[in-house]
Amino acid sequence: MRALADQGLTMTRGFHDPTAATLLPPGWVRVFHLVERLLRRMPEKRRHRALTRLDILPLRTLAIDEALNEALSQGCRQLVILGAGLDGRAHRMAELAEVRVFEVDHPATQGYKRRKAQGLSRACLELIYVAVDFEHESLAEKLSRAGHAADQPTAWIWEGVTMYLTDDGLRATLSAVAGRFAPRSALIVQYGEPRADKKGNSPIFLRPLLLAEPQIGARSREKMKTELERVGLRVASDAGLAEWAQRYSTGEVDVDTARTRLAVAVRQDRG
Repeated sequence: MRALADQGLTMTRGFHDPTAATLLPPGWVRVFHLVERLLRRMPEKRRHRALTRLDILPLRTLAIDEALNEALSQGCRQLVILGAGLDGRAHRMAELAEVRVFEVDHPATQGYKRRKAQGLSRACLELIYVAVDFEHESLAEKLSRAGHAADQPTAWIWEGVTMYLTDDGLRATLSAVAGRFAPRSALIVQYGEPRADKKGNSPIFLRPLLLAEPQIGARSREKMKTELERVGLRVASDAGLAEWAQRYSTGEVDVDTARTRLAVAVRQDRG
C-alpha cells in the first residue's frame, strides 16, 4: 500500500515513501507491479473505489508521522520502533537528522530488513538495530545494552503489532516501555477495534497475509485506555480512519475496511 501510494496511486495529500518498494519481499514485488498495472488501467471511478480501501496504510503512516513530529518538537531525541518490520522512517524522514533510532524486532525479521535496507541512505543521526526474541529475552535489558537512555525523552512507535498480541503480551511490552518512559516521552500506538460483524473487507491481495497472521488482539478504545493507564500513561489523543481522511485525504475512505486507530500516550503526571 505504501509503495502504491508513493507511485501516486492514492488520494492522500503529500504522501512520499521511496523506501517502500525497495523493502518489499520478492513475492510482494510481483504483487505490487500487478496491482499497479491493474489500478492504472481501471476507469477513474472504479480506481477511486479501490483506493478508498488501499489508502488505509498511507493514511496511518501520515498520522504516525505527524504524531512523531509533535514528539520531536517536545524534545525527543530518541526513537524506538517496536516490531519495526519493514519500517522506512530512519531512511526517509529528514526530521530525524538529530535523533538516534532504535529498531526493535525478532532476529529473523530484522536480519531480512537489514539486508534489504543496505542500499538505502540513512536520514537519522544513528540507526541501531535491537534484535529481541520476545519469548526468551527482556526488551528493557536489550534496549539498555543497545545504548537507549531511559532518562531521556523518547518517542515510541508501536505500529501493526498489538492486534496480534494477547493481553499478556500487550501488558509485558507496555510495562517494559513504561519502565523507560522519561518525562516528555510519547508512545504512539496503533491498534484495532473489534468488528461487530467479525468480517473484514480487506483488499483481495492482502487476505492471504491476514489469514497467515490472525488478528487475535482487537481492543476497544476503553480497553486500550485502561491498559495504558495500568502502566502509568494517559491518552493524550486517539483518532481513526475517519479523522485521518479529513486531515490527509482528497477523497473518501472506506471506514468499514478496518477498525484501526492511533492513540498517543504520555505520562499521567504530564500537564
